[in-house]
Amino acid sequence: MPKDRYLFHQETPRSNPYRVLILFGLIVAGIWLITQIGEDKLIEPLFQSTPVPTRTSRSFAEEAQALFAAGDLEGAINTYKEAQASDPENTLYMAELARIQVYSSVFLTQEEQITRLEEARNWILSAEEISSDDSMVFAVKTLVLDWIATLPGNFEERDLLLAEAETAANQALNLDNENPYALAYRAEVLIDQQRWDSAEQNAINAVNLDPGLMDTHRVYGYVLESLSRYGQAINEYEEARKINPNFTFLYIKLGQMYRELDRYDEALAHFAQAAEINERLEIDDPLPYRAIAKTYSQQGEFFIAARNMETAIAYDPNNATLFGELGVIYFKSRNYEAALESLHCAVDGCSVQQVIDLEIGVEVETAIVGLDLNPVTALYYYTYSSVLAALHHEPSGHIYCPDAIEIMRELRATYPSDDLIMGIVQENETICSLAGYSP
Repeated sequence: MPKDRYLFHQETPRSNPYRVLILFGLIVAGIWLITQIGEDKLIEPLFQSTPVPTRTSRSFAEEAQALFAAGDLEGAINTYKEAQASDPENTLYMAELARIQVYSSVFLTQEEQITRLEEARNWILSAEEISSDDSMVFAVKTLVLDWIATLPGNFEERDLLLAEAETAANQALNLDNENPYALAYRAEVLIDQQRWDSAEQNAINAVNLDPGLMDTHRVYGYVLESLSRYGQAINEYEEARKINPNFTFLYIKLGQMYRELDRYDEALAHFAQAAEINERLEIDDPLPYRAIAKTYSQQGEFFIAARNMETAIAYDPNNATLFGELGVIYFKSRNYEAALESLHCAVDGCSVQQVIDLEIGVEVETAIVGLDLNPVTALYYYTYSSVLAALHHEPSGHIYCPDAIEIMRELRATYPSDDLIMGIVQENETICSLAGYSP
């Protein structure tokens, strides 16, 4: 019979031992799988991605400490915020965050300093709410309140804040009488209260308790500086610098101490080191250039002093104080026209053109708010009145004495018992009187 007749016919398969073994294996595997499921064991799908471990708060904190040691204070602040977000109840992270925010404030404008220190206060008060028996929280609270109290121009709240800071230091030491941070920060408060002997003893005790801390040496240096013992202050600031070699504020303090001793080359070398470190870390900080400018100005090198102050302004073009300092330098060099422009910005406020991109020459107009009259800014006010009186009037016909008289009236009303200021005011009034303008 032709084979195509069985085209749709299934032949019965013959028995094959290998096929039997394969089938038996599949049956055994199926039984094992059912057993595993029955025991509530997870069967993971193939090709699933490997889970990535979540970073711990401790790893963030360690990174923040490394960033602070490297001089990257802004990076340290941001990373401590991540550590705190991972562990919201950890008051140590909050205290460290506030501490670094305090130290970072030295690189900011006065307005930014206020904002940064207020943020530090909020963090430390939040930490206090979480734990009212943490010595480190109260120690850092002392630091925060002291630095807020001593902000330039903060005259009304100063005494109250210093008293509050001292209370916080005492609370910290009641909780742990061997907390070196608390001892150091209490010494800083005491020196700001002009309680010299107590401040020095607390600073010495802090250093003896932990000589490996930057903070204890920094504060002891500050105490010695306040006592005009500049050589000893250099030793303590140097010890602090060895511990934190990338914290440029310490180089500024060292330079200032050498300048007080008229060791100008050493002062300039430390200021230059601070500028170099800032450049490497990409920190826009005018402080080293201000310090260099002041050093050259003290030596009568007004041209190079002005150049460095102009560099400082380029880093911080909204800072009216820098314009005041530049104006004083120009005045000392008898460059009254240049002094007039800078002091006008410092006292009255002004708008200046700022180049924000040197490559393509983009310029923006920057508004500078004039400084209020206070013991710190009085220098700019009476120097400005001296410039106005000295110029009398421009060839174009602009008359300056009326403006000078207005400023002098404000100075008379505010500082009637200050012999220095009143002497300058009287001299300027005489100049304007001789020019035909009576006070």
